Amino acid sequence: MKLEHSHSEMSAKKHRWLIISIIGLVLVIIDTFIKGVDITLFAFPLNVLLALLWLATVARLWHRRGTTFGGFMLSAEATWLSFALMVVVGIVLGTQAEPKTTSLSVITATLFTLTHLTLITIRGWRNAQGIRLRFTLLHCGLILLLGAGFWGAPDRHVVRMALEKGERSNIAYSTSGAAENIGFEIELSSVVTKRDDAGRLSAIEAEVVIDGKCSTLSVNHPATKGFGTKIYIVNDFKDGYAVIEIIDEPWHYLSFVGIVMLLAGAVMMFAAGPKKARG
Repeated sequence: MKLEHSHSEMSAKKHRWLIISIIGLVLVIIDTFIKGVDITLFAFPLNVLLALLWLATVARLWHRRGTTFGGFMLSAEATWLSFALMVVVGIVLGTQAEPKTTSLSVITATLFTLTHLTLITIRGWRNAQGIRLRFTLLHCGLILLLGAGFWGAPDRHVVRMALEKGERSNIAYSTSGAAENIGFEIELSSVVTKRDDAGRLSAIEAEVVIDGKCSTLSVNHPATKGFGTKIYIVNDFKDGYAVIEIIDEPWHYLSFVGIVMLLAGAVMMFAAGPKKARG
């Protein structure tokens, strides 16, 4: 009986991995022929509704964890699969000149990992006596960080404008070249560029006026406007000009909360040391 059960389990496992492999192959084939999913179609409020539907699905999976699929989503196999998917996605996107972050493969892999992570967090919260707080902080921080990037991606909007010293504008251009009114004016008061001996740009700093408020922009040091809008200086065409990039990312603060929770959980873990759960 035990031998028959072992053979049956092995057969089920092979069948499961065969299905996963076929799904992965189909997604990769589709991605070679399509440009990617237009995620702007899922901008607020549709992305919030889909996120709530996903949470309801996760709750349903938790209550049906005794089923074949529910059990798999809480298994060590799913953990290794999630880890492998994120490694592969990271390597592939990192080697692409223009990362296809909206491909079906990337979206499916991220959603699978997010679902698995949420399910094991629920299980850990119920079972992890004595380490519940740090376990929750670590895992919920990771869920918020990954979830904000995933569900908030449709609301992320990037436009650019090129300004000459003394010029002001409220018109910027999207990656498709469409002109947009950003709702406020930016004036370039001054721009200082530094170049190396080969004439390559090494540093750039600009003084700008954003709706009457003076700000200094430098590489990786943006100005903030409103909720989730950051204004960067990214490049220049020639001395006296600057390219200003405006990124509207309303889910950015949720990512920040996730990072804080992740760091807090890690600090608690290192400070308190390992502690076995009881029972």
